[in-house]
Amino acid sequence: DHGWRPWLVVIGCFCLIVPSYGLLSSIGLFQTEWEQHQLRGYSKSDISWIISVFGFLDCFFAAPCGILFDRFGPRSLLLVGSTIYVASFIGLAFSTTYGQFM
Repeated sequence: DHGWRPWLVVIGCFCLIVPSYGLLSSIGLFQTEWEQHQLRGYSKSDISWIISVFGFLDCFFAAPCGILFDRFGPRSLLLVGSTIYVASFIGLAFSTTYGQFM
């Protein structure tokens, strides 16, 4: 394919990937915040489990999401995924216990 449409796909994919890699790159800031405030009584090792589980789940669900993408297309998957992503950050804002963060 030639023209501007393939480049539009590249730009769209870039815009979708940047927020998730930004989160992975800044996860250390979350750990520092949790150590000093919400999870003050827990060790760094305990808090790092939250980040480890997040990284595992991020990799674990990549293949099933690819299958869903092929079956249902990008529009429905992005709608559901974006809704879950935003809802999880809203829930994170109200989390106060270790179990809620996990």
